[in-house]
Amino acid sequence: MHTLLPTGLDEEVELKEEPHIEFSGEEGMGRYLDLHPFYQRFINSKFGRQTDYAEYVSLAANFAEIPRSQRVSKAYREYLGSLLRYLESFYQRTQPLGNLQRIEDKVAADFDARFEAGSVAGWEDRGAGATSASKAAQQLDLDAFDSVEEVSTLGAEKLRDALAALGLKSGGTPQQRAERLMQTKGVPLSSLPKKLFARGAAPSDVQGAEEVQKQKAAAKEAARLEQRLLALCTALGSVLEDTRANVEKKQARTYEELKAEQEEQEQAEEPSDSDEEMTSSTTPSSCHWAGTANPSPTGSTSCMASTRSTTARFVETRHTGVVERLRGTSRKLGTRMACACWASQTTSASTRSPL
Repeated sequence: MHTLLPTGLDEEVELKEEPHIEFSGEEGMGRYLDLHPFYQRFINSKFGRQTDYAEYVSLAANFAEIPRSQRVSKAYREYLGSLLRYLESFYQRTQPLGNLQRIEDKVAADFDARFEAGSVAGWEDRGAGATSASKAAQQLDLDAFDSVEEVSTLGAEKLRDALAALGLKSGGTPQQRAERLMQTKGVPLSSLPKKLFARGAAPSDVQGAEEVQKQKAAAKEAARLEQRLLALCTALGSVLEDTRANVEKKQARTYEELKAEQEEQEQAEEPSDSDEEMTSSTTPSSCHWAGTANPSPTGSTSCMASTRSTTARFVETRHTGVVERLRGTSRKLGTRMACACWASQTTSASTRSPL
């Protein structure tokens, strides 16, 4: 039968084996997310900002905080892609019966139509430009300022936000930002030099037709990744909240408390004493330490004590008047034990007994 169906036994063994799922220590056997690699990438990139880890976890799917001029960059799209792959992997490991494809299909179903209609949040212009001249004029009233020095009194943060709203480069010192901002006073954005605009943030009337198409394609890809991430974060909402709470709890603990918790987790993973209990035959038996079993004046059937094993073994014994002492070794404790099962034999024929 085994020759005809050589894979039958293998399939049975595979069904009995428990699946081994890998989790990092930070993931806590699937209870929390490990976003540290993405956090480091975020705070060290142009599209990110300096923040603590707990806040990053809370804002992982809040794309509105990222400057629009950076959301069309290649670095930002690569960051979204790697974060998405990790969340998909975590979802599959923790929810093997969940339908990840259904989540993906729901996003893809009407994304193209929504994007072209300008109804995707943050991408109302469909990637044509960061802002229009009429909208930019409402960001900051430069008529109230007569010089660069007066504009610089707004502070570095406000100057950066004002430049980003116009799609202009927002780096440099406060003085440089103020000078750049004053160049927009009383003039349409389309008349400004292209070099003043951040990459992918210039209005369409400043760019060439080919560049506009490239920018729209990049914007659409970024928007699609954001929508997929948003849907997956919604599905993992409770895990995100637990992760944030766990991070805040750890931040409030001392080193000694964290070390004690780690030791408790390691002890909990060790096998309990019940795992090492010895199984024996249903035949009334007396178990002794190896080497202490006494010879039987009558027939005997010997058996081996087994621990944590389902493999059946057969030992052949003869009616010789001497108990054959078999030694078995426990996999965990290394205890050597022998079990002699006394049974009266009525025949001298060789017998086999399952162990």
